[in-house]
Amino acid sequence: MAEIGNWASPEESTDKELLLGNATMSNTLISSLTPLLKKSNGLSRRSVLTTGLLLVGCGGGHDDGTLQPTEVWPAYFPDASWASLASESAASYNSAGYTYGPNLQDYSTLGDYVNLGLTDQWRETANIRFDPQGVPMVKYGAEFFYNPVTTAEFALSHHGKYLRGLEPELTKFWAGVNRLDQILESDGALRYMFAWSYYLTGKSYQPGWVSGMAQGLALSVYARAWLLSKNPKYLDAGRLVLNFMLKPVSLGGTTSDLRDLHPSLSQSIIYDEYPWQPSGLTLNGFMFSMLGVYDWMQMPLSDGIAAASFSKAMHTLRNILPYYDIGGFSAYDLGHITYKPVLPHIGLSYHAVHVYLLHALHSVSSDPVLKQFELRFAGQVAN
Repeated sequence: MAEIGNWASPEESTDKELLLGNATMSNTLISSLTPLLKKSNGLSRRSVLTTGLLLVGCGGGHDDGTLQPTEVWPAYFPDASWASLASESAASYNSAGYTYGPNLQDYSTLGDYVNLGLTDQWRETANIRFDPQGVPMVKYGAEFFYNPVTTAEFALSHHGKYLRGLEPELTKFWAGVNRLDQILESDGALRYMFAWSYYLTGKSYQPGWVSGMAQGLALSVYARAWLLSKNPKYLDAGRLVLNFMLKPVSLGGTTSDLRDLHPSLSQSIIYDEYPWQPSGLTLNGFMFSMLGVYDWMQMPLSDGIAAASFSKAMHTLRNILPYYDIGGFSAYDLGHITYKPVLPHIGLSYHAVHVYLLHALHSVSSDPVLKQFELRFAGQVAN
């Protein structure tokens, strides 16, 4: 077992700041923890073994009751050299005035999506302009493009404004829905039609790349469109989106496994915001996508596919969360593990996003590990 000890994303570049399982001790686990016991820097044998139990465990099965091969979640201790990065990040977060509070919400498919109706304010800037229907386009290079994540967020926020009585009609919501319909391809993909340099590799996605976050947000939009209209075309669109989303990255889809953490995790899944091999395992995109799959679980005739996938994703989330804690702040992704030895990537505003998405997902799952990390991450900053 292994011991596992910066840039802007497409959604950041819009000039807006929006956005442990049941453990069993085995001889293999004890022997694999031996190196940790030898260099535990003052930790007692009991404390190291306890950490191993929390982070390495996994036996048995997923929430759906199916038996799974034994999983090994590598023991993880934040590198001591990251302490200053964590404390400086927390101080910068506080001084910049970031806050998770306005977006905290007990989540409902019927409601304002994580309170975007309150917190999103749309305006034209040097990097954002509106098309004739009022849908935002984002500047990449010298041109403006539709960004599927931005389009979906636009629709969701105006749906929330309508629910709150801040807008008298759903015109802008439907404009966003219609634009997603035009972006959606016959295979269910919502593609980005601009190149994007991936910070972890220095290589570029070429036009036509896909993202699990875009797929998941689209599911949340189509679920609300169906609830409002009962038009079956939105169920058809959502099924296409979900089916593409759940395709493995190796086959062109957006669902990755976790073998980059440990070979035994090849059956564990994550909805990948940035599909690449190895995966960077971006946290916010994964959780936004989970909300989309949850929304699709509420739709008729979902055939249990969304529910089964959500269960597997929840299994991953509760086990993977410790790796994002760098000792006083949350990392944007796990590049510090899967692309080791890079430093943890910090996105200050995303620490707030992590808190309110954990709150939303806990509200629909009652999973105590999600609450534990919501409170831990919240406690690392002022608000």
